[in-house]
Amino acid sequence: MTQDSLVADNLPYLDISDPGFSIRSSEVMNAREASWCARTNYGLAVLRYDDVQKLLRHPKLRQGSYRWPALNDVTGEFARWWESMLLSQEGDNHARLRRMANPAFSPKLITTLAPKFTELATMLIDEFAPKGECDFIAEFTEPYATGVICELLGLPFERWR
Repeated sequence: MTQDSLVADNLPYLDISDPGFSIRSSEVMNAREASWCARTNYGLAVLRYDDVQKLLRHPKLRQGSYRWPALNDVTGEFARWWESMLLSQEGDNHARLRRMANPAFSPKLITTLAPKFTELATMLIDEFAPKGECDFIAEFTEPYATGVICELLGLPFERWR
């Protein structure tokens, strides 16, 4: 057993795939008090804002999704799109794109839109909940993320596709 595994074994564990999991739960709050990170079924989760900021600014670390296409043998137009989107950008280019996008994500604007986002999420969940299962990407993630963008742009949700 290595020193790293001994340390990891002592970290809080969060099952983030549990349908009842919530980042607002007492379980997450307790984990945050106990440690700056927790083990999850998908790897480590950084639990504290200041620690996230330090990691994001560390010159030897990269955005985790940046190399997703290469790590999953994804090529072509989708891979080029993925590598060009804001979340995959770093350094000056990321800062420039983020400055352009920041007004759309101001706390004041987001707070006023939160009820609409909740309503959208509830509507999507209500469509697949009776089945007891769903294709989460197709039935929730895609229409939700695009529906939020529609809301920000003032377009009707029906146009999300």
